[in-house]
Amino acid sequence: MSSKSNNKKRAIVSICSNNYFPYVRILFDSAQKHHPEADLFLCLADEILPNVELGIRGVEIIPAASLGIENFPDFAFRYNIMEFNTAVKPFVMRQLIESRGYTEVVYLDPDIELFAPMSSVFDAFEAGADFVLTPHLTAPAEFKDFPNDIGIMKAGIYNLGFIALNNSPDAISFLQWWERKLRFQCINQQNQGVFVDQKFVDLLPAFHDNVAILRDHTLNVAYWNLDQRQLTQTETGWLVDGEPLKFFHFSGIDAQKPQRLSKHTERFNGDLDAPLQAIVNHYLEGLQRFGYGAKINPKYRYSKFNNDLAIADLMRRCYRDLPEKFSENPFDSFYKYLNQPSGFVSSISPWKVTNLMRYLWEQRPDLQTAFDLNHLEGRFNYALWFVRHAAENNFDDYFLKPIIENVDPESRKYQSLLWLTKKFGDSTWKFRNFLKTSLWLPRKLRKPLRLLFKSFSG
Repeated sequence: MSSKSNNKKRAIVSICSNNYFPYVRILFDSAQKHHPEADLFLCLADEILPNVELGIRGVEIIPAASLGIENFPDFAFRYNIMEFNTAVKPFVMRQLIESRGYTEVVYLDPDIELFAPMSSVFDAFEAGADFVLTPHLTAPAEFKDFPNDIGIMKAGIYNLGFIALNNSPDAISFLQWWERKLRFQCINQQNQGVFVDQKFVDLLPAFHDNVAILRDHTLNVAYWNLDQRQLTQTETGWLVDGEPLKFFHFSGIDAQKPQRLSKHTERFNGDLDAPLQAIVNHYLEGLQRFGYGAKINPKYRYSKFNNDLAIADLMRRCYRDLPEKFSENPFDSFYKYLNQPSGFVSSISPWKVTNLMRYLWEQRPDLQTAFDLNHLEGRFNYALWFVRHAAENNFDDYFLKPIIENVDPESRKYQSLLWLTKKFGDSTWKFRNFLKTSLWLPRKLRKPLRLLFKSFSG
C-alpha cells in the first residue's frame, strides 16, 4: 500500500450537512484507524453552527459557501438537501487537487464505515489510474424489485458514494466538466435520465483513459450488491467472499428499523441473516455512540427563506423552471414572487391563482382534470383544495393569505358571484372593472350602478 513515505499527498473527503454528523463521525473515526497517512476533510453543505461540533480531531471543515461557486445563493436555493450535498462534490475535490496540491483524493459518503485499508484503490493509482470507480453491480440482477438491472441503469452504473482521483490534467478536466453539469443540473429526475451527480459519471470511461473500474467485492458493499456477495463474520470482523471487508456503505439505513438494511429497497427487510444483522447492529451502536438521537437536532440552513418561511421542494423546482433568471437573492425575496398573481386569470377575479398555485397545478395532471381554472367555480374549488392540502405540501400559512379570506362556500358573496357567473360568464368581472374605472360616467349614474352591483356581490 502506498503511503506518505512514497511522496504521496493523500486526502479523504466527505460531504454532509449538520444533521448527518453522527454518521460522518463514524466514517472519520474509521478512516483515522485504517488510513492514518491521509489528511481528512469535511465539506459542510450547511452553515457552521456554534453549538454543533464535529468532535473528531484532525478533520478540517470546508464550508460549501467558501468554495468560490458563482452566485452561491442561487446554487444553494435550487437544490434540496440531497441534491445540494451531491452537487458540491467536484468543487471540493478540485480545490483539494488544484489549490491544496493533493496527489490522491478519495471521496467517501458519510454513511460509510471502513473496516480495513483501501489497498486496492491505491494499488490502482500505482498502476497508472487517474480515476477509480466501483460499479453498483458486477453480475446481472434479474429480479423484479429494485435494485435490479433496470433500476441500476436508471440510477447510474457506478456508485458515487465512492470515487477516487489522481492529480492529473485529465482529472482536473473531468472535474471542471462535472462542475458545469452540477452547477445547474444536479437534480433527482431519473425519468429524465438524470440522477444528481451520479448518472453523469456513466460517461467518464468514454471521456477519459486510465479509468480503473474495481470489481473488488470487499469495496462498497451495500444493499445493491449483497445479492451477489457473501457476507460472513469471524471473531475478528467480517469477510466478503472469504476476503476481509474493506468498507460497507450503509446507504438508507434507518436507526428506528434495525431489521431493515435500507429504506431504498424492500430486499433485506426483516429476518436478516446473522452476519448482516450483526454488522447493522454494530453500525447502529456506533451511531448512538457518536450522538445520534441527541437533543440538539440542527436544522438545515438552506431549508428556509431568510424570513424563516419553509422552502418546499416544489418551490425549488418552480425556481429552476423560471423562464427568466431570478435577479435577486432567492432566500431574500422569492417567496414574494410565489405569492403574486400568476396572470393565468384576470386580475379582477375574486379567487386569484398565485404563481405557486399555478406551478403546482401545471405539474399535476390530476389537478388540471379536477379544476378548470378558466371558470370561477374551478378557481374557487382549487383554492379550497390548495388550502386543505397546504400542510402535506409543506406550504407555510403565508402562501395561503391571498386566497384564504375568499374560500367560504357558504358566504353570500360566493353564492351571488357564482350565480352571476353562471348567468353571464366571466364577463361579470369585466363589467365590475368597467364600473370601477368608468370615471367618464355622470356622477349621478355612476353611484347607483355601483350600489346595484354591490347588492348582488354581497
